[in-house]
Amino acid sequence: MRISAVIDCNVLVSGLLGPSTRPIVEAIMNNEFRLITSDDLFSELKLVLARSHITSRLSKSNRGTFLSLIKKRAVFVESPAVVKACRDPDDDALLGCALGHAQMIVTFDPDLLSMKIFKNVEIITPHEFIKRIQ
Repeated sequence: MRISAVIDCNVLVSGLLGPSTRPIVEAIMNNEFRLITSDDLFSELKLVLARSHITSRLSKSNRGTFLSLIKKRAVFVESPAVVKACRDPDDDALLGCALGHAQMIVTFDPDLLSMKIFKNVEIITPHEFIKRIQ
């Protein structure tokens, strides 16, 4: 069965800027797993990519190409579950998007990682995810 995953915004941006999580971005480009997202998570990605410390390292063209790739490759969850399990509402958005749609969430976030599993959704590090898709 093909892996389906919600990838945290910080992991996606990290993959654009440096080598450690670049294999995840490459796997998205090559359609090697089912990327799950929502309008809210996509909006967060757009906002993060517009921050000055990102725009100074990635051209507008590269940022636009990446956002287009996400729109093309991702499955957008239309009505993510409403979850209140974390102190950070952004983390709840990841959990809600994944419920019923993804096998796992990939993140650097220590609060999410400490959960390990949330209602049958595995929460793993980018390093672990890379091992699984290679």
